[in-house]
Amino acid sequence: MKDSSIRFRISEAEKGRIEELSQRIGSPVSEILRRAAADAVRGEVPGNRLRRACADVRRSANRLLDVMNSTPIDVRHLRGEVAALRTAAQELVQCK
Repeated sequence: MKDSSIRFRISEAEKGRIEELSQRIGSPVSEILRRAAADAVRGEVPGNRLRRACADVRRSANRLLDVMNSTPIDVRHLRGEVAALRTAAQELVQCK
């Protein structure tokens, strides 16, 4: 149960950016701040998950292109790379 709170001061501009993000992604401000605090406690750099997900998509897409450029195309390998790209893309979409 969430019954404790932490108060801190931020500028109006910072508050506005957080509220804008909240509306854009459809997540309450408190959830955004809780998630950011939890990430910081774990030592996660803000945006690190998103950067990793983007890199994974790029790597998967490049591997898929390599398979597509090979002659003849190994269909089993092609399917594997398509599945890897799909997984990487799903992770990217979940990063919000």
